[in-house]
Amino acid sequence: GGSTLTLTDGTNPAATFTIATGETLQGLVDAINQTTGFSASIIYGDGKTLSSATVDGTGAPNGNTLAVGSAYLNIVSTDGQAIAASGSVANVLKYLGLNAASAVVKTGGSDTTDIASYTNVIDQINQTITDSNYQGNNLIDGKGNNLTVQVNELSTNPITVNNVDLTAVSGLGLDANANAWTSSTAIDASVTKINAALTTLQTKATSFANDLSLIQNRQDFTTNLVNTLQNGSSQLVIADKNEEGANMLALQTQQQLGIEALSLSSQANQSVLRLFG
Repeated sequence: GGSTLTLTDGTNPAATFTIATGETLQGLVDAINQTTGFSASIIYGDGKTLSSATVDGTGAPNGNTLAVGSAYLNIVSTDGQAIAASGSVANVLKYLGLNAASAVVKTGGSDTTDIASYTNVIDQINQTITDSNYQGNNLIDGKGNNLTVQVNELSTNPITVNNVDLTAVSGLGLDANANAWTSSTAIDASVTKINAALTTLQTKATSFANDLSLIQNRQDFTTNLVNTLQNGSSQLVIADKNEEGANMLALQTQQQLGIEALSLSSQANQSVLRLFG
């Protein structure tokens, strides 16, 4: 018994390979490499190329030479086209760390492109952290510079926004680079770290949003309190011109009436004195 593997890339002629009982993986790799348009290699989990591994007709490695997920068959198109695989290869592929539904997912040059893209994302994350500095405060660089916000005139019960570490490696736990992507297992581990980093970012974003909401509420309360106090003080010191003008006129009238009364009293006294004069 055995399995067949057919490779097509849309450019080169389809190539079919038979994996017979007793066939070695190295023999399959050699056969693929002798075919125009395709290149193959066996990559082990630590990045080393396996010399050989015998596969029987059911796809199980003889003598447990090849453990599940510890190695994978790397096949690329030499002209950079995407490769499609077909045939009864499920039993073989599952021991090579490949998914039978998409047996070959690599294309020529894709490793280099993916590594460069990943490294670029890491650099952008770290640069964003560095640029997130305002007036000497950076709350996401992991250096412990907390932000303390005073919310009353006595500086009691302040709101503290804690500094967090969101740098790519030490904070989010991402790999420093993709050079360790020597196997599907290593790539899966990086994907797990990326998902964990996304969860961390969402958690920290929620925490910052809660702190911001609390600070904004206290700011609105303080602003309204200040406006109320200012209005009250203005009413205490700012006079009503019409009211004060009326009061002044009343005082002036009372003063004039008093003067007239004194004048009349003086004249009456003088008239009485004349009678006795």
